[in-house]
Amino acid sequence: LAVATGNGANIVPTLTVEDVDASPTGDKKNEAKTPSSAVSDKSVTPGDLPAGKAPVLPDWYKIGWREVSGIDEPIPKGEEQDRAILFQFIDEQYFGEWYHNAAIIIVAVVFTHLLTLLRMGWGWILVLLAFCCTYYSASIERFRRRARDDMQRELTKKRLVDETETADWMNNFLHRFWQIYEPVLSTTIMNSVAQVLSTSTPAFLDSIQLTTFSLGTKAPHIDHVRTYPHTEEDIVMMEWGISFTPNDVTDMTYRQAAAKTNPKILLEIRIGKGLTATMPVLVEDITFSGKMKIRMKLTGTFPHIQIVDICFTEKPWFDYVLKPVGGETLGFDIASIPGLSSFIRDTVHSILGPMMYEPNVFTLNLEQLMSGVPLDTAIGVLQITIISASGIKANKIGGGTPDPYASIAIGNNLALERTSPRMDTRTPVWNETKFVLVSALTGDLNLSIWDFNEHRKDHELGKASWELNKLNEDSSQEGIVSKITQDGKERGEIKFDISFFPVLKPAIVDGKPEPIPETSIGVVRLVLHQAKELDPSKNAISKDINSFAKLFVNDKFIHSTPVGKHTLKPIWESPKEFLCADRANCIVTIKVIDDRDFLKDPVIGYLNVKLEDMLQAKKEGRDWFTLSGCQSGRVRISAEWKPLDMEGSLHGAAKYVPPIGVVRVLMKKAVDIKNVEGGLGGKSDPYVQVMINNTIMTRTEVINNNLNPVWDQYMYIPVHSLRETLYFECMDYQHLTKDRPLGHVELDVAKLAEVVPPEDPVSEKYPYQSLGVKDMKEPIKVDNGTKGELYFSAEFVPALHLAGVSFGGQKNAIEAAVGTDHDDEGDQDVPKDLTYETGKKINGAA
Repeated sequence: LAVATGNGANIVPTLTVEDVDASPTGDKKNEAKTPSSAVSDKSVTPGDLPAGKAPVLPDWYKIGWREVSGIDEPIPKGEEQDRAILFQFIDEQYFGEWYHNAAIIIVAVVFTHLLTLLRMGWGWILVLLAFCCTYYSASIERFRRRARDDMQRELTKKRLVDETETADWMNNFLHRFWQIYEPVLSTTIMNSVAQVLSTSTPAFLDSIQLTTFSLGTKAPHIDHVRTYPHTEEDIVMMEWGISFTPNDVTDMTYRQAAAKTNPKILLEIRIGKGLTATMPVLVEDITFSGKMKIRMKLTGTFPHIQIVDICFTEKPWFDYVLKPVGGETLGFDIASIPGLSSFIRDTVHSILGPMMYEPNVFTLNLEQLMSGVPLDTAIGVLQITIISASGIKANKIGGGTPDPYASIAIGNNLALERTSPRMDTRTPVWNETKFVLVSALTGDLNLSIWDFNEHRKDHELGKASWELNKLNEDSSQEGIVSKITQDGKERGEIKFDISFFPVLKPAIVDGKPEPIPETSIGVVRLVLHQAKELDPSKNAISKDINSFAKLFVNDKFIHSTPVGKHTLKPIWESPKEFLCADRANCIVTIKVIDDRDFLKDPVIGYLNVKLEDMLQAKKEGRDWFTLSGCQSGRVRISAEWKPLDMEGSLHGAAKYVPPIGVVRVLMKKAVDIKNVEGGLGGKSDPYVQVMINNTIMTRTEVINNNLNPVWDQYMYIPVHSLRETLYFECMDYQHLTKDRPLGHVELDVAKLAEVVPPEDPVSEKYPYQSLGVKDMKEPIKVDNGTKGELYFSAEFVPALHLAGVSFGGQKNAIEAAVGTDHDDEGDQDVPKDLTYETGKKINGAA
């Protein structure tokens, strides 16, 4: 036994241990050392990382098979293209002919003849013979090897299609790995399912809790694998036979079978309100088997698998033991009831069939999942201006002219926005702008026309669809006219403008991302994650809280989380995205509320915080905020700001927009207009009003009792864009009731003016110029066609361009379109003072 006594020769240590933090020179030493070496100041270790930035590879380096083969190089032109075609023709035409295959024999005969003429001996002939034999044997050996490889490759492809192969190596790995990974997987599933059950409990149940969950000790098994080789170069397709049979012990030893644990799931369901009873529901002995086809699309960027499509080639088989009453001891398996097990199995097939039974596939976008970007995050904003509709061929239920309004939806989702109704007309004019967040430019934009009813459900009159992928070609499209259809029949048409404003992304310059410009308009993504330490004194009776949160932006309610039942630390994980028109003045309010069913819901606590402070807190790594108005409680919130590439976002969209000019209209006369007073023996009392963006700009005088009125009156209408449209609406004047419409005529400003070319010196003073006086004779559009004609002339008069004109105190375009709304949610109101500022504590908030 060796004993360290401390006696012996003095040995110089090669390793010194010291407290670097306590050493006064430690920081200086660390600063002096470069990251290139952790041992000494000089990089002497082979394979050590370089101290500085790696040099940039020259452009003329060829890296990878694509660059070496030149497959991505442009097709040559001119003489090079002709030479390439000639060489390709020669190779294809003469390769494999007799003189090509017998070239070595020809070379041997010719050189032997030359050696004979030169009077050389047998030695030189033997050298030539050895050279020819070596070349011939190497050529034949190479040919046979390539032929054997080609035949083996084709036979392998045929075997891959017709036969299956085992995956014993993978099953052996799964068996070992499952013992380690199953507890982690069960914990993850249990936490996720517990959150879903807490927020999705039906109203007739008090709560559902997952108390026991285990997938057992036996791993899933891959029965066979079949590969489909005849696919595209970037597509990998396989068929996997998979099974999960924890009760099968044929491939286990006696000791493994004795230590085996079967899958077990136990749910505890509380029934009733107030006086509750707990009922355990047990699911065990789960088995499953099926054939699954997997299709992977490869890509050149990480993770190199872009899309995975999964589907079952046939209906999978599954079995289980379900004991809804009695638990493990007194439980009764409901599968013993005749017909119930097959009914449940058919129901599961009917649900999964449209999702992932061939030919339907379940798609996973791994590239997007691995990027960390949520699948439902907005990529931009649609600005939709619904101008008007015409020729609506529908009546109100029970008769009468409809009161139409338009709703906006993406795909088959619920309506996101809607216009205000226009009463008693088949040619409504809205001129309303709506903003809609989109997560992808796929699917259809659906504009539905509805008939507004005060005392019953609104009735749909038709729908117009427009493909969003057209915005990939042109992000701003104007004057779109789409047909309104219902039951396969045309019901009119709708006119609208649409623009797409994408979220700004950092540009990559020299391999580094450039900073994104700060904008006042953007998309905010708020995620209400969870709450902790909620104040139980808010429920003085049972100390039991069913909490949820409401989100308000500038006192407008926009979102509500699911209810977390019977917990003081609910987990919501509820995201909400909204369009922010003014980042600096945006106030976010969070109310945590106790759900009391039939009673008024009290507010447990609240939080008022500026959006700017919330974004600054995220940069500092803080996402927990203390609630005010309560003894205890914190809420975890994360915010993300995504700036938008919208007009006016860099300088503020609330600035005054000066008019580009004035349209001078001489309203002459109308002929044979609609008579709405013919039933009483009278005639219409017509006048014309001019509207822009649903605002009356001016009007003519009223001509009483005349179906062919003559006005000869000048009108001046300021316009702000060539995209605007003037509406000349003929109206019948009424003394006591609302004026009745007689029809309308549309006039686009673009028909009267144009942009002055920039090279023209006049463009600095007058950016727009007139196209001259236009004498017009337009039919008057009524409900189902035209009635009468309107005679007028119009001319554009340009305005002088003035720099630095601005007015304050006006809402911008987004605020005007969204409007204002007050908190009328029926819950307890809270003070509007800020409870949190960056680095400060206000009203008890941290």
